[in-house]
Amino acid sequence: MKFILFSLIVNFLFSSLSTGQTIKLSDRKDRVIPIHTREDVLSLSDGFLNPADDNFLSNTSEIHSPFSFPEELEENEPEILPTKISYDDASVLEVIASNFLKEISGNLARGSSISLQLKGGGLVKSGYSFPVRIPEIKDRVFNVTITEITETGILMTLGDVESFFPYLEEDARDSITKDTK
Repeated sequence: MKFILFSLIVNFLFSSLSTGQTIKLSDRKDRVIPIHTREDVLSLSDGFLNPADDNFLSNTSEIHSPFSFPEELEENEPEILPTKISYDDASVLEVIASNFLKEISGNLARGSSISLQLKGGGLVKSGYSFPVRIPEIKDRVFNVTITEITETGILMTLGDVESFFPYLEEDARDSITKDTK
């Protein structure tokens, strides 16, 4: 900071000598410049720090802007035709089972029969059947049957497809309660 102030003062002195103006800066360094000298110092500093250049605009007009980009040619994108998705029973059963497994909060074993407890509080036993509608297929209803409930998962049936789905890790596998009555 002292170096910058010193260099400014030296430049002001040399500028004032070349223009014929005299600025006396011989006071102590911690004092404020007197009012009658301030205007001279400011005008000299403005002339030194902000020199007017009339050719500036003509020189800069030839410089290319880094923000201008050449126009890109528009490519013809291929038209995407809607594909017809075939919903086979195995893929539909997979989606239904993954959503159904999220609704299981636990299971309850009483003797040899095991029931599922759903998050809403309802109990589901083996042989339970429920309809499922898929929004993409409005005219078809899928009837899913829970064929068997075990300690490790459930066996579900949709049409001719039968698949076993293990419980999710956070589900009821560890919460089996056996009642010996």
